[in-house]
Amino acid sequence: VLAGAERANLVNWMTSAAAQLGLGTDTLFIAVGCLDDLRLAPGAPHALISGAACVWLSAKWALGSRAPPASAVVASLPVCACGGCDCCDGRRGGAGPAAAAAAARRQLLRAEADVLRALDYGAGAFRRPTAESFLRAALLRLQHQQRQAATKPRGAGGRAAGAPQGALPLCSLLAEQSLLECQLRGFRPSAVAAGCVAYAHALAGHPLREGELAAATGCAGAAALADASRAADVLRAVHAAVAAAAAGGNPYACSLHWLRVDAGTLMVPPISSAADTRVRAIAAGRERLAPGAEWQWVLPDRRA
Repeated sequence: VLAGAERANLVNWMTSAAAQLGLGTDTLFIAVGCLDDLRLAPGAPHALISGAACVWLSAKWALGSRAPPASAVVASLPVCACGGCDCCDGRRGGAGPAAAAAAARRQLLRAEADVLRALDYGAGAFRRPTAESFLRAALLRLQHQQRQAATKPRGAGGRAAGAPQGALPLCSLLAEQSLLECQLRGFRPSAVAAGCVAYAHALAGHPLREGELAAATGCAGAAALADASRAADVLRAVHAAVAAAAAGGNPYACSLHWLRVDAGTLMVPPISSAADTRVRAIAAGRERLAPGAEWQWVLPDRRA
C-alpha cells in the first residue's frame, strides 16, 4: 500500500491543490481519507490523478454546486500529469497546453469514476468523522473552557487563566501536518485529535491535565489516554520533520499555508528532547506515578 515518502509527497501535493482551489481543511481531510481507502500500490502509475479525483470528489461532497470545476482541478496539476498521452510526454514533443489540458480533463473524469467505484460511491468515505471533525468539536470546548476560566477570580484555585490562546492554532497546525504521516492511519481519528490537543498544549508550555483533556476531547480512561499519547509521540516526530524541511529550504505545502495564515504558530519549535523546559512539568508530574508507568503528554489529575 502507498506509504512513506511516496504517500507524503502525494498528500503534500493534495494540500497544495486544496489551497490553490480555496478548499477548507475539512475537505482536505476527507480527500486524504478517500486516498487511503483506495489502497494504491507503491509506484501506482496514476496515483497523482487519483489524488486529484479524491480532492475533486471531496469538494463536490462538501460544497455541492460551489465546488471548483474540472478545469480548475486540471490547472492545479503539474503539466498534464495523466502519464499516458502524447501531450504530457516531452519526449514526443507534446501537442500544446490546450491539448494537454483536454487530455488531463479526460483522465480526471475517468479517475473520478474509478474512485467512486472503488469507494462504493462514497457510501462511507464521505460520511465518517475525521480527525479534523473531532478536533473542531474539541476546540469549541477548549474555547468555552477558556471563557469560563477568564471569569474566575485569580487565586480561586486551579489554573484560572485557562489554556493559552497559542495552543489552539497549534492544534490545527498539528492536525494538518498529521495527514502526511501514514503511521497515524493506525489510530482512531478521535485519538489523533486528542493527540493534537495534548501535544499542542505541551508545545505551548501549558500541558493539560488528564481531566482537562478528557473534558475537551472525550478521551477518558487509561486506554484512551495511552492511545492519545502514542499519537502525540508520532505527531512530535512529524512536527520536527516538517520544521526541519522548512529550515532546509524545502517546506511542505502545509508550512506555506501556515506561513500565510499564522507565521507565529508555524515558528513554534518542536520538543526535541527531555531537556526541553516545556517537558519539565509533565516529567515531574509523571514521577509521582507508579514506576514503569507509560509516558503521557498530559499531567496526572490532582488527587484529593
